[in-house]
Amino acid sequence: MAAMAGDTALKLAVVGDDGSPAADTVWQWFTAHSWEGWAVEVVTADESDVAWGAPVEGHEWSPPWERARKPEGARVRHLRYACDPRVMFAERTDADLLVVGRTRHEDGRFLGSTSEWLLVHPPAPMLVVRHADPIRKVLIAADGSEHSRVAMETFCSFPASAHATVVVLSVDDGRTDADAAADMAAALEGRVASVETLVVSGRPTQKILEAITETGADLAVLGTKGLTGWKRIRVGSTAGAVGRAADCNVLVACREDG
Repeated sequence: MAAMAGDTALKLAVVGDDGSPAADTVWQWFTAHSWEGWAVEVVTADESDVAWGAPVEGHEWSPPWERARKPEGARVRHLRYACDPRVMFAERTDADLLVVGRTRHEDGRFLGSTSEWLLVHPPAPMLVVRHADPIRKVLIAADGSEHSRVAMETFCSFPASAHATVVVLSVDDGRTDADAAADMAAALEGRVASVETLVVSGRPTQKILEAITETGADLAVLGTKGLTGWKRIRVGSTAGAVGRAADCNVLVACREDG
């Protein structure tokens, strides 16, 4: 995937920033890590000046809330889009990572309308930030699908992954590849600080949420489509449910042609 013009060797992170408290948390989380080898585009959707039918293009600007702290090792530029934020993100299939925030609703659920909409079918691997805690303990859900492998590889592309303690979770619900956890753990050897496996039986959403709590994970990683073969993940599916209910940050990804 392409990064900034002339820097195709760099990976590209697209970070949403609307100046809100949720965006503050996103920026705190992002700048808590090194992003050596990455370019960063901080994007803002301005719905007050929407030009309907016009091409969706970002223009460089200096937001009034520009952050004093910069991500270590990364090149950063700020872009403003005159469109709905969902349209802005939907166009970013060039990104290696989308980073968005989420807020708590009165009923205790998390996510904002943009984040929830993006979980339906993320145009690129997407990290939904709940808190600013840096990556230390990670839970990766493995079901043997190509989508979960892409999610794992996305996580491993983060410079911070090399220092993470990882638990690979496989939930046996009658459909999961019995060797999924062991195979993924083998693929992670030497790429993270340590890795262990956990195999349980039951409903995937429930067991993933329980494992997040039991392991103290600050990041959960999973594929958005699993083994269902659906063309779009539905409300109530595993990735959507975990994204809404988890107390930790959540990284979701799927195979591009899935």
